[in-house]
Amino acid sequence: MTTKVYVIDRLNLEASSSESTLKVLASGITKYAGCKMPRLAPKFSELASLNDGVFEFDFIADNEHHNEEEEHIPTGDVLYYFKEVPAGLKKIVVYAEKNMKEIDYHA
Repeated sequence: MTTKVYVIDRLNLEASSSESTLKVLASGITKYAGCKMPRLAPKFSELASLNDGVFEFDFIADNEHHNEEEEHIPTGDVLYYFKEVPAGLKKIVVYAEKNMKEIDYHA
């Protein structure tokens, strides 16, 4: 079962102007001890046109054992890599269960 990460606590961008690449780095806290493989899941295809320049992600993890016992565990750093910066990108938004974070992109 896939579930949203409970809280996102950090969101950063690392851009390479020489290669036109972009890394989105996030970290947070899962709600259940059994959560594995935290990742950023795009809400739409990278190839789709951006809605007002905003690229959105859900911060998710797998709860393989359907563990419902609450135990807040750090996710560690999670990376999403754009091989090419989406045209018109202005902002990255990441949604967790209890909060969201956004960060502006400046080319």
